[in-house]
Amino acid sequence: MKKYILPVLALTALFSACSNEENTAPATENQKVNLVIGGPVSRTTTTGNSTTFVEGDEIGITSSGLDIDMSNATYTVGPNGALTGGSFYYSGTNTATFYAHYPNTATYNDGSVTLSVPAAQATEAAFNACDFMTSTATGDPTNGGTVVLKFKHRLALVKVVWNGSTTATNVTLMGAKPTVTWTHTTDACATSGDAIDINMWKIGNGQEYWAMIPEQALKGGSQLLTIADVDKSYEFVPAADLSFSANTIKKITLNLTEEGSVEATISDINIENWDEDDNDGGGYVEEIEIPAVEIISGDPTALTPNSKNNAVEGAWNVAVAEGNTIELDGEKALHLNIDTIGGVDGKWWNNAVYYRPSSEVAAKIKPAIYKLTFKAKASAALKGFMVQVMKGDESGNIYFGIINADPAGKDDVNWNRMYYPSFKADLFTDNAMDYQTMTYWVNFGKIVDTAGTTVTDAKVGDYEKVLLTLSVNTGTSDANAYGVDFWFKDFTFIEVKE
Repeated sequence: MKKYILPVLALTALFSACSNEENTAPATENQKVNLVIGGPVSRTTTTGNSTTFVEGDEIGITSSGLDIDMSNATYTVGPNGALTGGSFYYSGTNTATFYAHYPNTATYNDGSVTLSVPAAQATEAAFNACDFMTSTATGDPTNGGTVVLKFKHRLALVKVVWNGSTTATNVTLMGAKPTVTWTHTTDACATSGDAIDINMWKIGNGQEYWAMIPEQALKGGSQLLTIADVDKSYEFVPAADLSFSANTIKKITLNLTEEGSVEATISDINIENWDEDDNDGGGYVEEIEIPAVEIISGDPTALTPNSKNNAVEGAWNVAVAEGNTIELDGEKALHLNIDTIGGVDGKWWNNAVYYRPSSEVAAKIKPAIYKLTFKAKASAALKGFMVQVMKGDESGNIYFGIINADPAGKDDVNWNRMYYPSFKADLFTDNAMDYQTMTYWVNFGKIVDTAGTTVTDAKVGDYEKVLLTLSVNTGTSDANAYGVDFWFKDFTFIEVKE
């Protein structure tokens, strides 16, 4: 486990012996290898900009020239930095070379080590597991056999500071190659792999985000960063190519100016001495508005027989009693003719159409205003149909607030549970009428009870079984629509963006 901090911390420990002679030294009394972690950079917890090893960290070490060589031998950091693992010995007075790497989860393959950073670096543990470090050192048995392992970072650390708002939720680094391979004998690192998008780790409660990537250059003029901010998204596009160098921090600061534009400052910080180069990089950030959530668009192409409580996702569901008609006509318009509310329980909801969005769409619904439009016509004047949006998962009937006038800019809106619209006689010629456009605003932030008198705030979980419901007026008033034909088509149901 790694945390990430970066001052020098010397960890001193002896490697114990491991051989076929039950950990005893060779008969020639070869010098025992004594390894020490030291130098200007250590590893592995991050506070500010310093790194130290922590208990439980594992290091892989390979050697060349010992009496019995190490081959990716594992050593573990213990209390106070003590290293535990095998013991090894020099071969007479011959020097030996040692190759060490962290983390030991990297893949070792006969003289090379490969690590691929993941796309998901949004947690501290995931980020710290990416801090690939190596050390190459020579040991001499004639001076006591001590070997100092000086580790250096082989990846680039990308820091993004977003000063555009305090409500950003995540930053994604786009199009980075994820894989680095270190070759022991040349001490060279090569970058490879198909480009991935990396979800960066958010540091604390501020708006700073970190990620590790292998050394590489990313092209200017292409999207480098995406910043998600509530219902908006921002893209950062650098004007020129950006180089990300090993053992270096690339800090990208995005500032929102008083005029509303965003300025980018890009600087390189060398990890060993933390000197910052004042290299400002050009580029631009543009605001990308997250598309409105679209619940319905277009006409139904099929009807699925189902009750309100069993409505299928992403489908137009129909409950209809014997003797009544709910169908698609030749124009793909919904056609309803309810002659009686007979049938199971004799209730209106057993003679209705229910559209239930898919779970993917329902998961995007939030407490906001949505606009519902469709075209409708009837075979008789002053006979009403019913339109409402229900929660859909209750034994009773609970509704989202609906209104037939634009609520924008109004402080006091009387949210209703449903509407019973009808058509005036002057719309009819020879007992026929043209389609009329019907428009309603639905508030997914408000729930209205069955009586239509109590309005409460909606909460997470209220949108899982949303139902747009159409039926006819089956009340006792003169507007009841028994035996009247209704047609509905050209549906849209979409979030209203401010």
